[in-house]
Amino acid sequence: MKKGCSIALTGLLVFSSFSVSDVLADKKEKPLVSQEKALKNELTVENSHLKRKEKLKEKAAEGEVIVQFKKEADTEPTLKKHGLKKYKKVKNKNIHLVKFNHKKESVDKVIEKLSNEEDVVQVQPNYKYYPAGFTNDSYSNHLWGFHNIGQTIQGQMGVPDTDMNVPEAWNKVANMNLQQTTVAVIDTGTDINHPDLKNKIWINEKEKNGSPNVDDDGNGFVDDVNGWDFYNGDNTVYDAVDGDEHGTHVSGTIAAEMENGEGVAGIAPNAKIMPLKFIGPEGGSTFDAIQAIQYAKSQGVKISNNSWGSYGGYQGDMLAKVIADSGMLFVAAAGNESNNNDQTPSFPASYTNDNILSVGAIDNQGKLAGFSNYGKTSVDVTAPGVSILSTVPQKPPVTIPGYGASVEASNGSYKAIVNGFGFENIETLSQRKEMFAKSLNYLGASKTSPILLVDDDESDAGYPSYVSIYRELLTSLGYTYTTRTVNQAANGPDANTLKQYRTVIWFTGQGFGPSNAYALTANDRYALESYLNSGGKLLLSGRDAIWGSENSSLVKTKLGINWIGESTAADVTGNSGTAYGLSKYDVKPIEYADFYASNNPAVTKINLAYPDRVMHYNDYEYFDGTSMATPHVSGVAALMMGVNGNLTPIQIIDTLRKTGKPMTFGSEKIATGTFIDASRAIE
Repeated sequence: MKKGCSIALTGLLVFSSFSVSDVLADKKEKPLVSQEKALKNELTVENSHLKRKEKLKEKAAEGEVIVQFKKEADTEPTLKKHGLKKYKKVKNKNIHLVKFNHKKESVDKVIEKLSNEEDVVQVQPNYKYYPAGFTNDSYSNHLWGFHNIGQTIQGQMGVPDTDMNVPEAWNKVANMNLQQTTVAVIDTGTDINHPDLKNKIWINEKEKNGSPNVDDDGNGFVDDVNGWDFYNGDNTVYDAVDGDEHGTHVSGTIAAEMENGEGVAGIAPNAKIMPLKFIGPEGGSTFDAIQAIQYAKSQGVKISNNSWGSYGGYQGDMLAKVIADSGMLFVAAAGNESNNNDQTPSFPASYTNDNILSVGAIDNQGKLAGFSNYGKTSVDVTAPGVSILSTVPQKPPVTIPGYGASVEASNGSYKAIVNGFGFENIETLSQRKEMFAKSLNYLGASKTSPILLVDDDESDAGYPSYVSIYRELLTSLGYTYTTRTVNQAANGPDANTLKQYRTVIWFTGQGFGPSNAYALTANDRYALESYLNSGGKLLLSGRDAIWGSENSSLVKTKLGINWIGESTAADVTGNSGTAYGLSKYDVKPIEYADFYASNNPAVTKINLAYPDRVMHYNDYEYFDGTSMATPHVSGVAALMMGVNGNLTPIQIIDTLRKTGKPMTFGSEKIATGTFIDASRAIE
């Protein structure tokens, strides 16, 4: 809740997360959800995955403005006078989306003309927005934001008790009859059939029990059984073709089903999710955001989660007024550009409305995340937003005969193993050590001859560092080694250097190269191919180790790999007659694990296969971003409403601001200097 802060305007758009149009782009375009922490003047969509990047083209929709007329005004004469066409209207508001030929007139010119009309209250561009990740649930131990005992998440050791005390909050409400609370997830779509979400989706009973193709409740939306898709203009709140990972991930943090023996748990067991999709592959617009908020208001929703943002907008614009008029707690992501929102506001989080709570992100050590926006007057609180595990839509199965997670190649001279994920992704130390030992046994590594360990995980660019894992494996197995560290975009060891070693281990971790390059540079590919031609022994490991090199002679010819695609990693099983035999390995949830086929069976064999996976198996991923922090706060607010349904937005905001835990780093950049404490919030 911010009051009276003075802010400058900027024209850049920002994401409040995945990524998710991140969200939506195929990895081959490396679009969004890219490591938000590394992006400055680019938008990232949390679809992810902190791993996709894409420059967004539009600050506002071309050929469109939003016009608010006086309550009783006849809109047609004014629009006709200026040659404008009314396209859509917000129900119960005299607010219209108006279209015009942008090749003939600019947005500014149309705004100037309409602003002079007596019956026009306000006119503005149609700005675009973009997405800014205890119980018996199988991945509950990965939810460090709920309960942090110092466990290592995505390569970073946590600090015990740097969490929101969620189990403690659950214990307090265990014997209470919590009131059901609906949370509107205004975002991309939500996969309402996900097993962890299917029982937690809001239902419009009048439409569910009504007639097909009839607006049974008379609200202007036909068959809106679970919400509405304002992006596509229909009742399908989840569209696989659009991705919709971001909204699904957010929804899981708030309300994933507890005690169902699988996946994750949401913070609020009493919450139901109302999916209101207004963001798609091309972002979302102000007009559609306004419609979504109005829809939620008409259904009596008291809390909305808003993990999206833009640098387009200004204090007192139409979106700000609709938010104020909604009467709901509007939880908003501060943004992921490492910006000071006091100076460069990100909307809607930076509006000064009393009912908006702006949320930044911390990591599992209590530090302000490097990518998180901040602001001593404009960002209220923080919450867990780094390496957040939650629900994502079903991925295509990866068990196609002949496809697998890893290959081994040998022509009698050279030998190589290429894994489509890293050893850091093996769940247990004993399994990791066994798999590593079998890899080196296959390669014929010598304990009397040093191994070259190439650390190419791009930790210098903000990705997790995994070198300690590989060093510990080598040391524990009695091997000696020399480490060579490669910075992002730099060339690794040349061919002459590689040839000094009988065995080379080259790992890439979560790195996948900068926006204009890949994990392996052209020089790296040449050096590795030359090394193998000389009879070298190579272990290449990492989910994006061959990203961008799929069609190179190194991959296609020398290693004999046909890159098939990528998906969430599942547990793997060794193939008989290969390096790993019939061993089974448990793989941590990780997105974008590669899977391969052999391009030359005489040389290359699949040595690790993915087992058959059931619907939604392992459809959980780690995302980073203030988009992931925001639903933690929305979930706590829903739990508070479950205890006392009469709480107002201002009361909830005041409580959350006063009951947080101190941050360990960056507290001076946040209004309260704290992160949310669920247990204290419901005292």
